[in-house]
Amino acid sequence: MSTRLLSFLNDVEQALIADPAAQGHNDWDIARMVNYDNHLARMTLTPKRGEASAGQAGSIFLQAYELANDTACLKASLHWNGQNQYTMLTVHAKVSSDWREEAGRIAKVWFAGPPGISVERSTPLPALAQMAVAS
Repeated sequence: MSTRLLSFLNDVEQALIADPAAQGHNDWDIARMVNYDNHLARMTLTPKRGEASAGQAGSIFLQAYELANDTACLKASLHWNGQNQYTMLTVHAKVSSDWREEAGRIAKVWFAGPPGISVERSTPLPALAQMAVAS
């Protein structure tokens, strides 16, 4: 499970850089941290030289765990600086899982911005449901 955690974090980073919404906004300082013992990972995104809007600075937390049926699962929690709300997405391991596609879905939600905040974006928010939770 720990290997999936680190490789998925890398997939998310690559999806963020490759997303069409990143044009002109992909010059970030990106820091990653992984705690294998607790199955947790964090990626912090900080704009360099202010190219990206302040709403795009923040972090993505990943938690790896197993469901009761021994199926691997990842929970992604997206946090934007200065916001009291965050978005949580779940990725379930299935035979047909496309991990890079799931990483791309997280990147699209990231560029859509914090829940309840209108952020200009060039790509539509995925049809998959997102859950906004007040912190």
